[in-house]
Amino acid sequence: ASETAATETTAARSVFFPYSAGTISNILSQQDVVFNNLECWPVSQIENVKLDLYDGSDPSDLGLAIREELSNFIVLSTDTTRPILANFFTEFKGPSRDLNVLERQALRDAGEGGRAMVTIRTHLDPQTAYDSNAYTTIFTYAPNGLLNLYTVHAVKVKGNVYPCELRIIRHRSFAMLDSPDTFREGATWFRNARELMKEYRDSHIDRANKKEQTQQAVAVDEAVQAPPPMQHRASIIVAVPPLQPATRQGLRPPQ
Repeated sequence: ASETAATETTAARSVFFPYSAGTISNILSQQDVVFNNLECWPVSQIENVKLDLYDGSDPSDLGLAIREELSNFIVLSTDTTRPILANFFTEFKGPSRDLNVLERQALRDAGEGGRAMVTIRTHLDPQTAYDSNAYTTIFTYAPNGLLNLYTVHAVKVKGNVYPCELRIIRHRSFAMLDSPDTFREGATWFRNARELMKEYRDSHIDRANKKEQTQQAVAVDEAVQAPPPMQHRASIIVAVPPLQPATRQGLRPPQ
């Protein structure tokens, strides 16, 4: 079936994704979305990227103040109803497309997803933001049935212009058309990765919201406990005539 898929969207919907994604109903996914709200990379000429499929979180899950502060790194589209904080991507290629293009798209997805997760982790705690763990994954599915899994790792580098490097590793490959066993193995990795990336999104959003609530509560407490500001009272000036020299007559008690 994969060899006869006419377009990438057809390949995504009719060949691989319906079987491998399972029935995970609580994961928000979007297809064919243009990422036109992200900060451009310093050395990149790629703008307004359009992805085949990505998973993200409901924008309303993350506090408005945090969304606005980190907007150009985690809010992917100017259509703010789209899922945010994308960290799971799937790229499909039909039979007429170059596999090198597929790999370049995976690298591009890795950059956007990895940067989004580094951004929210830095917001939470800059000291632990770069722990080398993979919080972003990308799958590519080629017309020959080869499923590749890439993971993204933020690594702190000393003496670099930027605080970290995003390192992309081709973690696993699965020949999905080889046998039922290899298909099940690839599909299992795909489903498990989707669920794990959702757990990472949820946990980071929850921590960010709690941090924001704590900061707001502290600000309120400080405002309540602060002493009242000094009141500027108007000065009353009374003109006092100069004292006259005392005389015996003036010191006599009144009659």
